Amino acid sequence: TLRVDFASLKYVTLHPRSLLVTIGCNWAFQPFLMWGLALLFFRVIYRSVLDEDTQKQYVAGALILGGSAAVCAAPLRLL
Repeated sequence: TLRVDFASLKYVTLHPRSLLVTIGCNWAFQPFLMWGLALLFFRVIYRSVLDEDTQKQYVAGALILGGSAAVCAAPLRLL
């Protein structure tokens, strides 16, 4: 089970560097990584299986779902 120590949240402001690095990486790096992986899988690996319109939709969906999940979970990784 996941146990969160909410009492320790007040100590985050004492050492904000790890929180800022995690959030910064998730906002600056992760969407581009997800876009690259989606292009690799849907436009290269599954090129023969998917038509071009479906490829575009899958890339957009992977970017939206993959990008939002990592950004929303960023503060939880530190706890």
